[in-house]
Amino acid sequence: MGEREHSVLVESRERLTIKGGVLKVHSFDNSKIILETELGFMELSGEDIHIEELNLEEGDLSARGRFDGIKYLEERSFKEKGKGFISRILK
Repeated sequence: MGEREHSVLVESRERLTIKGGVLKVHSFDNSKIILETELGFMELSGEDIHIEELNLEEGDLSARGRFDGIKYLEERSFKEKGKGFISRILK
């Protein structure tokens, strides 16, 4: 599958829109959303954030809150974080 382009628009740190490329929401709470996009994993962080709209057919997402950060994560690093959490629980 070829990679599609996607765009990320942040309006006044309060509204975030991603057009195209969102494949899956892996986790979310009021301070963080972890997405899988066609360009890799993405972490959205902030305060009181929530997903307003999600359309996986189009790959679009819109969210509101106070956004502090947007970063792409390496897939390996994302999976290792999960392993560490599971390892700590099972000890």
